[in-house]
Amino acid sequence: MPGSESNSINAAAEKQVVTVALLTTTDFDATTVDHTKVRFEGASETHIDRLIGEVRRHEQDLDDDGDLDLVLHVRVGETRLDASSTAGTVTGETYDGMLIRGTDAVNVLVIG
Repeated sequence: MPGSESNSINAAAEKQVVTVALLTTTDFDATTVDHTKVRFEGASETHIDRLIGEVRRHEQDLDDDGDLDLVLHVRVGETRLDASSTAGTVTGETYDGMLIRGTDAVNVLVIG
């Protein structure tokens, strides 16, 4: 979750949208990732372009390093996260077919 060191997610807020980022580094260009194939704990991008019915792409320089990063928005209730989860995993594929996988710590709360 960009801008959050704790990556806190409220598992009880099923309709809550959380932001997940794939950051571009010197070894990885996040803009080469096919956003339609990215999943965070099983959930896909929640924003759909209503005109064409396809998943919207979000690119932004989230870490202020001058490189574009790929941003994903998912609904908590569509993920596999629960109160016992301590990590969240992103999977996907680049446009040229390379599989990607990344994991980061999450702090799952149950409030409400």
